[in-house]
Amino acid sequence: MHNFILCKQIKNANIIDIKIKESIFMKMNTRLFEIIAFVALIWFCFNACKNEPESEPEFQVFQNGLYFLLNDEKTGYTVGTSKLLSIVEVPSSVNGLPVIGISDRAFYGCTSLAIVTIPSSVTFIGYKAFEGCTSLASITIPNSVTSIGLLTFSGCTSLAIVTIPDSVTSIGQAAFYGCTSLTSVTIPNSVTFIGEYAFRGCTSLASITIPNSVTSIGYKAFEGCTSLASVTFEGFITYDKFRNNVFGTRSQEGFIGNLRDTYFNSGIGIGTYTREEGGLVWTKQ
Repeated sequence: MHNFILCKQIKNANIIDIKIKESIFMKMNTRLFEIIAFVALIWFCFNACKNEPESEPEFQVFQNGLYFLLNDEKTGYTVGTSKLLSIVEVPSSVNGLPVIGISDRAFYGCTSLAIVTIPSSVTFIGYKAFEGCTSLASITIPNSVTSIGLLTFSGCTSLAIVTIPDSVTSIGQAAFYGCTSLTSVTIPNSVTFIGEYAFRGCTSLASITIPNSVTSIGYKAFEGCTSLASVTFEGFITYDKFRNNVFGTRSQEGFIGNLRDTYFNSGIGIGTYTREEGGLVWTKQ
């Protein structure tokens, strides 16, 4: 009766015995729970898909006999291969990322490799990348490459013609060491440095032009180039940057002789120097 204690105007009240089955509330609560659970599931799935991170690029990819390794920054791949290929066309991209370089020793000792095409996406060629590729007769280096590294083409005994693009600023140590069939090489006016032993032992090289851009030539860079009969300097190289024995020494039979001495004794140095076939003494023309 406490529920009606403030209702002073009520004189009579008949309480009806009303019974509501408990099962009705249970069914309503169950249905409400199902709706809430369904909505929550939809919300979770939507946000899970929305926030799912992009898949990581594969660390290593094998394709057409070549393998590609992802760089540390995960921005591009470098290429390598087995020793069984004779013709290689390096793609410009793999899995949506650019192929940016030729790995160290990528084609090392590939004696059957005769033709290789390098795309313009490549910016560097690694250490010993083509060393010992004895069947490689020619190669076009794309204009995207900025340097030719250590021993890159060393021992490519069939390599006859090389065109170095004007994007290259340096020719590394022993880059073309022992390329005994090399008859022609064009050094662009972008190159500032020719490394030690760069063309050592290129016994078929008949002439070379050192462009005005070159400021340093490494030790014995052209030593043992026994067929070299004409060297043209388009610019002046200071004494300390024109290393000793760059073109061999007078005491070594078959080597080029004392071109360094002749160069500085001639005064300005710029010009063309020649020697008689088989001779050791150079004369400025």
